[in-house]
Amino acid sequence: MTLFDWYSAGVTPMFLGVFECYVIGYVYGINNFSKDVASMVGHKPSLFLRICWKVITPIFTMFILIMSFVFYAPAVYGDYTFPLWAEVLGWFLAFVSVALIPIVGLIIASKQKGNSFCERILMASRPAYDWGPAKDEDRIRAGYRPFDSKYFTELTSTIKDLRYLNKKTDDSAV
Repeated sequence: MTLFDWYSAGVTPMFLGVFECYVIGYVYGINNFSKDVASMVGHKPSLFLRICWKVITPIFTMFILIMSFVFYAPAVYGDYTFPLWAEVLGWFLAFVSVALIPIVGLIIASKQKGNSFCERILMASRPAYDWGPAKDEDRIRAGYRPFDSKYFTELTSTIKDLRYLNKKTDDSAV
């Protein structure tokens, strides 16, 4: 258990953190992510949070990851230092928990349509058509295209009517 804790509790979460920040900030896009957060909490995240998600957090997490390699020490349990085979096993355990990310990514990319592998990776990196809230009303509010175009037309005209009424009451209040 000491080996697993030693090798998977340090490097693995840092790598996953850097990877997640990269995917949210640059692959999915910070604007799409902010739109998703706004649909859940009712307002867009602050500029500070968006900068943290895209720049500051990945830099600090990458720094911590690099420093963990620079100041690496083999696993110990009290006075006992584990042999080389145990150290290799520990690194293998850490690697296996992270290896599924590129493996599954390659499998998904290989199933996409495209002429080159780069095109397939780009296609796999795009959100699915049905990504977002399940209800059309919530999808429109969040900035997504609705599933039902008839509902979209009715809701759009209702929203325009409400904006007109709000503007009319705001003008009369002045």
